Amino acid sequence: MEHLSRALQHENCHVETLVLHHNKIGGANGCGENFLSNALQHENCKIKILDLSWNKIDHKGMEQLSRALEHKHCHVKTLKLGNNNIGNEGMEHLSRALEHKNCRITNLNLSSCGINAVVRDF
Repeated sequence: MEHLSRALQHENCHVETLVLHHNKIGGANGCGENFLSNALQHENCKIKILDLSWNKIDHKGMEQLSRALEHKHCHVKTLKLGNNNIGNEGMEHLSRALEHKNCRITNLNLSSCGINAVVRDF
């Protein structure tokens, strides 16, 4: 992921669609999400469609990705996260990002992400 992240940040990179499903980007160390998040925040990154389905992304990874979605240079409009285990905690991070003024998401897939209906008293 480090090399891909670097390439996505290069001024000569014109990739707008990135499909990375079934690649185990997430996991215990969270490095994949970190590298990708850094790339998405870079002014040269042009990714608009991002498919991260089936990547073992958990709530910690979702926190990193959500920070990128809030960044002014992030151009992602379509985000596919199906079959990851982001759970309710990850959904909280994503929800905050979706409410952020810089977030450009218009299409979102969260199928089979371990999200439950939770009612909280505030």
